[in-house]
Amino acid sequence: SKLLLKMRSQIIEPFFSFVKDSGGFRRFTHRGLTGAGAQWTMVCTTHNLKILARMYQAGRYTWEQLQGAIRNVMSQTPLHQVA
Repeated sequence: SKLLLKMRSQIIEPFFSFVKDSGGFRRFTHRGLTGAGAQWTMVCTTHNLKILARMYQAGRYTWEQLQGAIRNVMSQTPLHQVA
């Protein structure tokens, strides 16, 4: 139980902290599961794009590699299933 709690604090808690502090996301503004799901998808997408931008600026990925990764993710997740 303590190991799971420790793993959670290392994996997911920093993400929620970043979303709340840096992203300014405090509450859902859309009603219903569909609206909240779409809003959460946008929050997560923004977070992921910021990470990719940081990696690109640090020289870890080329622009072509980033485009390929984005294309790969988009081909696996149809837009009608995102929201």
